[in-house]
Amino acid sequence: MYHWNPWILNQQVSKKDAPMSPCLHFGENFDLPIQLDSMGKYLLSPEQNPIYICPDSEFFLKEADEKRDKIWEMIKERTDLDFIIITKKIDRVKDCLPKDWGMGYDNVTLSCLCTNQTQADLSIPIFLNLPLKYRELYLEPLLGPIDLLKYLKDHRILKVTCGGDENEGGSPCDYQWILSLKDQCQATGTDFYFKQTGNRFIMKGKEYRIGRKDQIRQADKANINLQFNQKKNIPFGQQKTLGVEAGFSEFEEMDFSQLMSLQEAASKEVYEDLFYRLGKSKFRSRFQLKEEDFKYIEEKGLDVIESHARDFITKRLGPKEPEHDGKQTPMRGHPIFIGQHATATCCRGCLYKWHHIPEHIPLSQKEIDYIVNVLMEWVKKQLNNRNN
Repeated sequence: MYHWNPWILNQQVSKKDAPMSPCLHFGENFDLPIQLDSMGKYLLSPEQNPIYICPDSEFFLKEADEKRDKIWEMIKERTDLDFIIITKKIDRVKDCLPKDWGMGYDNVTLSCLCTNQTQADLSIPIFLNLPLKYRELYLEPLLGPIDLLKYLKDHRILKVTCGGDENEGGSPCDYQWILSLKDQCQATGTDFYFKQTGNRFIMKGKEYRIGRKDQIRQADKANINLQFNQKKNIPFGQQKTLGVEAGFSEFEEMDFSQLMSLQEAASKEVYEDLFYRLGKSKFRSRFQLKEEDFKYIEEKGLDVIESHARDFITKRLGPKEPEHDGKQTPMRGHPIFIGQHATATCCRGCLYKWHHIPEHIPLSQKEIDYIVNVLMEWVKKQLNNRNN
């Protein structure tokens, strides 16, 4: 990974203390991609991929219009380098593309920067209508929850990167916002990268202050990154996934027992977080098993209860448009029915709101497995509470 800043935006103040105006500074690195060393070789090599352009400024600044064509020429010359441009000026992109752009250069990825839902809803529709081969979203600093499902479903966006505000005392970042984005990416097969926690990181209602040097490391510890797309310009350090089937896996060199223990730990954390959120809902918390439900479970056994759960979920929630959706799960009559209301797995609307499982498409086998696992975890918790 390499950061290339062909220009830096400074602020210039007149001698009469007039309002500040932007001023671009073009440094010695302006033509870095085509600079040669003493041996006549390029200073930038493919081993340094990807190359981030203007990470400390903005590539599509109006003040840089006269210089931008030279940048495109260098990008076109260096086909062995993979360039990433992160921009918040998505409305200027179309007018700033080179004449031979077509549907995009093979070595350029454009990343649209958004920090909240309003900005996403304004920028992403424009972003999706641009002629681009590779699109990514960059949500940093993340200032609130963002619903991206409608933008991710057609797979034109390859990757979502998110993170908190790194600055001391900056805006807080809630882990729930991060997990929601991860779930949306997992549901749509979109790469996901949790870059950094930010300085003020909220988890389970508690705020943690994390120093800048530890923010990336703490985000990495969450172990929630996903990769589905075999895109060559994704840095190796970002090629992580909880899904064994998804592209590169950090577990490739581990034996099976190590893999399972890590996955089980990750799954346990997901369940703990879900039950914490459910516990804060007065409506969900009121659903508890009664003595007659416990006797039924003891009589049938957990294996039979699980088979009932799978049958209920497959038939009542599995179809694209379930019959009587929103009213298909009784409030009583079976321990699983009670569990569905307690865990917000009672209808497709609740599945979307609480678990970020998309509506209006059939449930996949993995989604059914997940829902059944949530229900059985809840049943086991009820049994443990009863025995204690």
